[in-house]
Amino acid sequence: MSFSEIVGQEEAVRVLRGALASGHVSHAYLFYGPPGTGKSLTADIFARAINCELGGDDSCDRCSSCLRSMHGNHPDVHVLAPGSEKGENVGIQQMREMRSDVYLRPRLGRRKVYIVPEADRLSPPACHTVLKTLEEPPPYVTIILIAPDLAEMLPTVISRCQLIRFTPEPLDVVQEALVKRGIPEETAALAAAYCEGRVGAAMRFAGDPVFLSRRAKVLDILSFAGSAPRAAALKLAEDLQKLASQKGKSGAEPPEPANLSAEQEAAPDREAGYAGPEAASGKADLQSVVDVALSWYRDLLVVRELGADGPLRNRDRLKELQQLAAELSAPKIQDVLEFLTQARYYLERNANPRLVFEQLMFKIMPGW
Repeated sequence: MSFSEIVGQEEAVRVLRGALASGHVSHAYLFYGPPGTGKSLTADIFARAINCELGGDDSCDRCSSCLRSMHGNHPDVHVLAPGSEKGENVGIQQMREMRSDVYLRPRLGRRKVYIVPEADRLSPPACHTVLKTLEEPPPYVTIILIAPDLAEMLPTVISRCQLIRFTPEPLDVVQEALVKRGIPEETAALAAAYCEGRVGAAMRFAGDPVFLSRRAKVLDILSFAGSAPRAAALKLAEDLQKLASQKGKSGAEPPEPANLSAEQEAAPDREAGYAGPEAASGKADLQSVVDVALSWYRDLLVVRELGADGPLRNRDRLKELQQLAAELSAPKIQDVLEFLTQARYYLERNANPRLVFEQLMFKIMPGW
């Protein structure tokens, strides 16, 4: 996949292609924007294009250099990820290894490229090591930092990078892009709305039948819980926890639609950004259920305050939303939303999921 195939992000692509065409590639970039807007995919393409044997302002995806980058075995392209599968931050040792490696000249390409996903999660010592590298970069090195926003980044790091902002696209643009990739129009419309214009997230949403099924069942439970007898609370909480145990078709990562390019399959977007954005561990699966619930109660508040024309993520369930929104007060909806936000935080820190879902049912069901 090349720059010409990216959906939207015209300004980001224009800046990067301009740098390639002029030969003035910066020593450091900071790609920032909401998860699922294509930051990682763009970084992968940019890294390939920098060392593409044909030169120019895009990757050819056919030369030896591009193919090696696409398959993750280019000696001059490095992706630094957190040091374990437990969600730990990128550590100081990884940054020290990078700092030592940058002073070795490229083996095959014109430049050495280092991609740092989740740069906002760098440990403080690791962040200061990156800063030292940015202060004294060799002329043949490009570092690409990726973060959801600038709030958690050191100002001194930000000041030494060229900032490239990524934003969600209009829903019709995302829907059209999904339809062109063979996604049914109804599913494409749902994915575009649910992922709020984040095309990378929408592609994964639309291509994951397990998540689509899970979402539907979670919404069924939440819709029923609003009028269910108290005796059903524990059973409904158990059902929510069981839904979180279902795995997507790729197991470790949210899957791609079957007809996406080979490049995307080889280098999936590390910032999926729909429910469960990290690689789908048990923790992320639990959080995905909470994320669906958050989207549901957010929609209830939108319908209550703005009506059916408001920006809804679950528009396919509009009739249920309208009926339930008429029965619930705004303070009640806000109370549930506040609890769900806290629940996601606690699940991330290994809270007992059964207790979390039981408390959620007590919040939702009438009479508690």
